[in-house]
Amino acid sequence: MNAIFQRMLLILTGACLILAASAGWVLAQNYPSGTFNIEPRVGLFGSTNKRVNTIWTYGAAAGGFITDNLALELEGMGVAIDQTRPIAVGGNNFEEVNRPTGGFATNGNLRWHMFTSTQASMYVGAGLGGLWTNYKVPYNGFESSLTENCSLGGTLALTEHMSLKGEFRYWHIGQFTDQGASALGGTLGVNFSF
Repeated sequence: MNAIFQRMLLILTGACLILAASAGWVLAQNYPSGTFNIEPRVGLFGSTNKRVNTIWTYGAAAGGFITDNLALELEGMGVAIDQTRPIAVGGNNFEEVNRPTGGFATNGNLRWHMFTSTQASMYVGAGLGGLWTNYKVPYNGFESSLTENCSLGGTLALTEHMSLKGEFRYWHIGQFTDQGASALGGTLGVNFSF
C-alpha cells in the first residue's frame, strides 16, 4: 500500500509542476480579490491506519478570493469508508470483519495560488474541519472527529470561467494515535468562477 501512495504522490506532484511550468511561470494576477467560485469534486484516499483501507469523497466547495491569489473555501463532502474491525472468534483468536462506513465531512480551507497564468496555476492549501460517520473511524476511534488537511494542487483553464482542478491532499482524521487515521490521496473537480 505504501508503494501506491508514493506513486500517487509522484504522479500528482509531477502533474502540478507540469501544469505550472507549461503556463510559463508567469505571476499574473489571475485570481483577483472578489472572484467567487463553486466546484463539484470527487476524491480517493488510502490510509496509513491498517484497518482503514480506502476513503471515497464526493461533494462540492464554494469560496472566494479574499485578496489576489488567496482563496477561502468551505467544502462539504459525502464520505464512504472501507474499513475492517477485529471480532473475537473464540479464545484469543480474532477475525477481521469488513465494516463499511458512511458519513459527512466539512472543511474550511485556505488556498494560495503561488504560480498563475491565464492557462494554469499551482497552489498550496491547508484547512480544518470535521467528520461525522455512522460507525467509529477507525473501529476504535470516534463517530465525530476533528480533521486537518494540507494540499498541493493545480488548475488548468478549460474556458474563461471554468477550469479543471486536481490536488494531492494529506487528510488527518481524529487523534494522532491508532484511534485516528492519516489519509493520502487526491481530489479532482471542475471549478466554475464568476
